[in-house]
Amino acid sequence: MKPGIVFYASQPFHLGIFGGVARHLRGVSWILTMNPEQARYLANRLLVLADHDYHLFPRRETLAVVQLTHGYSDKNNSYHPLHRHADWICVCGPFQQEEYERRGVIPRRGFWLTGYPPNDALFSGEAAARPVKL
Repeated sequence: MKPGIVFYASQPFHLGIFGGVARHLRGVSWILTMNPEQARYLANRLLVLADHDYHLFPRRETLAVVQLTHGYSDKNNSYHPLHRHADWICVCGPFQQEEYERRGVIPRRGFWLTGYPPNDALFSGEAAARPVKL
């Protein structure tokens, strides 16, 4: 059975970004992969990207694409014109959505106001993971 959500990471650091989101999913099957062929084969409902790799995934009406804007950040890479190919773009706040709109980068279905999920642990009341000792 194919997973409900495929997270495609084009860079290793995207795995950490996606992991923070995926751990909140309950009752939904998902997979993280850095293999575009695997992502193309497995993605049947929802594909989540953190970069502008749309060329790797032919458009299908049965597959929705969510853009996490390279780690929910608000930087130049966030407003890439290719993000118009996403069905939804996750944004930190209204200011980021307004900047997308100002630049003419409008997703097919709309924006998702997600905040900045890497900071969720600070406000959840749960113990935050300790940083890796270098």
